Amino acid sequence: MNDLFAWLFVAAVILLLGYTDIADGIFDALDLSDNLKRAAEWARGVRGVPALVTMVCFVVLAFGFGLLAYRYDILPTYRFVQPVAQDILATGAEWAARLVVVLTFVPTFIELATPKLAQRSIKMLEWMAYFFILFDFITDYNEAVALVEVWRREGLFDQLPSFLADATVLMAKIGWTFAASFAFEFLCILFAITSILLFANVKATVAGGGAR
Repeated sequence: MNDLFAWLFVAAVILLLGYTDIADGIFDALDLSDNLKRAAEWARGVRGVPALVTMVCFVVLAFGFGLLAYRYDILPTYRFVQPVAQDILATGAEWAARLVVVLTFVPTFIELATPKLAQRSIKMLEWMAYFFILFDFITDYNEAVALVEVWRREGLFDQLPSFLADATVLMAKIGWTFAASFAFEFLCILFAITSILLFANVKATVAGGGAR
């Protein structure tokens, strides 16, 4: 009976995503291509010293979000794809050991690189996107819970009334899971690419007669 309820719940979620604008909002937020295009259009107009200062800030941000993504998204995903990797290795294909790293990044690539295709009625890709979004969220949840519980024990939420503290703890767990699953890697890539574009602007400014 529990399995039946679980299947009904999953079906309801898929129908909700498929027949409302919720899915489009999620895909728009995750899509790397459109957001990188916006960042590139903005970076084109930043030159000289502002470009240099902003580039340094973005490099630091890319590094920081990269570390967060590695700890709270990539490592948990790596741990949960191990059974799949072991099944592949059990076939005797020794070269397949290299695929473990590829498998680890499959959820991220599906989430960040394919949303626009998923929105073009490619149903199989759309369903796989839903699956990997859910998979990533689940694999990262325990890490988020463990971190928020450390914050709770250290008194981060002690100043709040008890009823508000419990709600805040829950929101912190969900928020950190969302950030770990989607935001950290997205922002790492966004800041890294934008910093490269700004660096090109700085070089062009210097080559053209010095920063202004």
